[in-house]
Amino acid sequence: MMLARRNIFDPFAALEREFAPVTCRSAESTTRVGLPIHVWEQEESFIAEADLPGLGPEDITIEVLGRTVRIRAERDASSGDAEGEGEPTPSRTRRSIRAVREFVVPRAIDAEKVSATLDRGVLTLTVPKAESERPRQIPVQAGS
Repeated sequence: MMLARRNIFDPFAALEREFAPVTCRSAESTTRVGLPIHVWEQEESFIAEADLPGLGPEDITIEVLGRTVRIRAERDASSGDAEGEGEPTPSRTRRSIRAVREFVVPRAIDAEKVSATLDRGVLTLTVPKAESERPRQIPVQAGS
């Protein structure tokens, strides 16, 4: 019986990058839980949703460089502790969260108009396409 050797690299990764409308990857994460994200394309923009329960707007940083959008979420486990009381914490089950997720969109974007909202733990990011990437209707004129 012959055993096939398993390739540790995903043979379909290049194909997936080629044909996927949006490529996502995790950049770095110190938590065991990744930063789940859903990205889709609309006519005039890309929309991204990320689940960030327990985080506030002050815990999230969004950066845009070229066609790459990076979402960074960071919360220190001691952020809810009262300051200056000097009392030891009897129990701490909250974890520090440090996660980064970035995605590359396949078309040019308008970085000045990117917007983000955080509602009940769901971050919604709207990334408008550049004017040159948006569909335009060209009027047809009658000839003489």
